[in-house]
Amino acid sequence: MPVSLRLAPEHRGSLSAINSIFVEGRNGKVPLESVATTSVRWEPSRIERRELNRMLEVRARVADGVMANDVVDRVMDSEAIQQLQQALPGGMWLEVGGEKYESLESQQQMAICLQMAILLIILCLVVQFNGWAKPVIILSTVPLALIGALPGLYFSGNPLGFMPQLGILSLFGIVLNTGIIFIEFADVYVREESQKSDGSGPIDGLTREQFRRCLVEAARLRLLPIFLTTATTIGGLLPLAISGGPLWEGMAWAMIYGLVVATVLTLLVVPALYAVCVENFGVKVFREAS
Repeated sequence: MPVSLRLAPEHRGSLSAINSIFVEGRNGKVPLESVATTSVRWEPSRIERRELNRMLEVRARVADGVMANDVVDRVMDSEAIQQLQQALPGGMWLEVGGEKYESLESQQQMAICLQMAILLIILCLVVQFNGWAKPVIILSTVPLALIGALPGLYFSGNPLGFMPQLGILSLFGIVLNTGIIFIEFADVYVREESQKSDGSGPIDGLTREQFRRCLVEAARLRLLPIFLTTATTIGGLLPLAISGGPLWEGMAWAMIYGLVVATVLTLLVVPALYAVCVENFGVKVFREAS
């Protein structure tokens, strides 16, 4: 008959305490060692499973300031792990869990959500501008954020983890917002100048020189509001970048570098692309109501 025995919490400090405990006998309490022989052996307290497969889990804690994913990548790429994988018997294999596994799983889920978000953004832009040309110009500013964000991660010594990826996605939204505001403001400015002109120009009554001056003036007028918006965002991110720890520093530096570079390039690239599309491909600046 299996008999389970457990010491009181204050007596669980050592295994030798088991032999000195007393158990109830016919003639009173007797030491356990007088009626039983004890031996120590390892047994699983419970069988751990992962996706219905039995598993052995190895855990470790990393030092402060070290990214767990970096340690896991170095371990899995080491020669010792490669030899261990080759020596494993059939039906056994190694898998990465923990933060690395959760990061990969969240990236897959985020990729699906990102595709849906991009599709909705495109539909909203097409409906807003009643065409494809201006949405394409605005969406072309998205890669500009990567020009600053990726070098920012490199110079700050942060990996492209889950949090920096979230920061880059937020950066995409800020850059798109800047492009939308500029296009809308440029359209309004061109409309006002067109109404003042004699209507002899090929671009809604304006000549190429007048149209280009309108884009330059629109960029100049929007420079201060865009700069102030960028500066306040960077100011809010600086505390996270300086003392936010490994979780927030990568995201903050990616957004700071990306904002600085993308803001400057957006004010140059968007007007240039807009001028090319209008002058060479006949894109209408605005449509008159029928």
